[in-house]
Amino acid sequence: MKAKNYVLTRHSIKSRFVSWSIALFIMLLAVTGPAFATPAENAPIWRAQITLTTADVGDAGTDDTLSVRLGGSNKTWLDYGRDDFPRNNTFTYDLNLENLRVISDLDFITISKTGDDGVCLKWFTLLINGRVIYRHVFPGSGHWLDTESGDSPTYHISGSTLRQNDSWLAYAQPPAPLGISHAETESRIEGMVGHFITGNRLDWGPKYGRAYVEVARKANAVNTLHVDLDLHADVPGFDPEVDVDFDIQVRCVNEQITLRVLNVKVDVDSNWITEVLSLGLIELFDDYLTDRLNQGLRGINLGLDVDVPFCPVIVVDAEGDIRFSLPASGGAQAAAEQSSAAQVVSGKAIDDGIAPLAVDVELADQLKADAETAYTVLLKSNRAEPSEVNVRIALPALITPGGALIEVKDAAGERQLAPQFSAGENGETLLDFSDRLEPGAENRYSLNLRFPYAPKAEAQINVTAVEADGKTSINSATSLHLENGAVKVRGTFQASKVAKPAPAPEKTDGAAKGTSGAVGK
Repeated sequence: MKAKNYVLTRHSIKSRFVSWSIALFIMLLAVTGPAFATPAENAPIWRAQITLTTADVGDAGTDDTLSVRLGGSNKTWLDYGRDDFPRNNTFTYDLNLENLRVISDLDFITISKTGDDGVCLKWFTLLINGRVIYRHVFPGSGHWLDTESGDSPTYHISGSTLRQNDSWLAYAQPPAPLGISHAETESRIEGMVGHFITGNRLDWGPKYGRAYVEVARKANAVNTLHVDLDLHADVPGFDPEVDVDFDIQVRCVNEQITLRVLNVKVDVDSNWITEVLSLGLIELFDDYLTDRLNQGLRGINLGLDVDVPFCPVIVVDAEGDIRFSLPASGGAQAAAEQSSAAQVVSGKAIDDGIAPLAVDVELADQLKADAETAYTVLLKSNRAEPSEVNVRIALPALITPGGALIEVKDAAGERQLAPQFSAGENGETLLDFSDRLEPGAENRYSLNLRFPYAPKAEAQINVTAVEADGKTSINSATSLHLENGAVKVRGTFQASKVAKPAPAPEKTDGAAKGTSGAVGK
């Protein structure tokens, strides 16, 4: 983990912040306790990790999956984008913080494995907030987790044994960090996603960058990270690549810092949207990832426990590190309140610059039911020449269009289209229209929709764009959740299909296949 230290001197803080600084200092002392004492049971936990070392003996490694429990309702499947447990290897995994908020929640450590391929552990350590709190070295050549020769696939350390360990007694609670490095964010996300995909036909890879999880600062955004995941899915007859992109917005609302997942895009390399969504990707980003990212922040943001009159300044630097600092002047609270406004889920069209078409949608988050709202489809052409495109928007039965025209905005200005309305097999409303895309143009198609009041309902708007020659098609599915009069956008998922170019004909001259060197004279 790449850590950064941020030093605040009395010369850099104006006198109006002295009382706040004193309150923060007193609060830090209260939660960290003296550096020479056993950790206080009420000390907060903002990060939990385990380091495992496999033994250097024959067959010590395993391809089976291991899990770690730190309490009755806390469990993490260990699955990173790597060969997880080879022989004579040391690696550190981030663990889930579910039901793990303070030191007293550390009930025990249980390491378990699945399958019959045994693993031999040489030692392991538990780290809390980046510091070792428990260390265990197995005697001899190591300890086997196995189902054969009388071995057990589980190793258990009780809470009392934890608290008598030399590392526990020497543990000193560190101060709350004033930043989160991009490497830490990547590791946390990899641990969470690896836990989630274990056993549900999703897996890591193939890798297209430096890692299966890549975090960077989002372009033109002060407080937002962009995350790219490389996954693939196990669906019948095919293993499509699943490229996932999303943003993490760092906000402070009502003096509380939270991370919010936005702009979820899932790009599948073939028309497998239905199969891929059935593997649970919506649930991963809708609740799971956001909740678990914020579980860690609850411990980091110790300032939440005192009456601080403003939020800290939040900056994501060029390397993707999140930094917190004191504001240089008043008005930070106003900025914090402003950040609670509704967010736009999509910014600009999905575009890799290669596929002939790119599609995206824009729809405000947390919409009110029974009120018309604009729904915008963005369609971009990467062609070097004009192209004709046929577009279909499929609205589920519970969503009704608010008018008979589509507002179009392109490079030439604004105009209107009259789509053809029809009914689908499942009662959905189908809107079909055709348009011409100029080279490199991005057209915007907007229509008003009305979302009815519903105690709880799921909906999905589908957009299909097909070039007139039928060689290229692209599908987009926007998943919506309607509950208690509000509409929440869960994510936009995309799959594309591009016809492969015909193979070049074989040459017939002297360079034809099967000839080499000079031709006889």
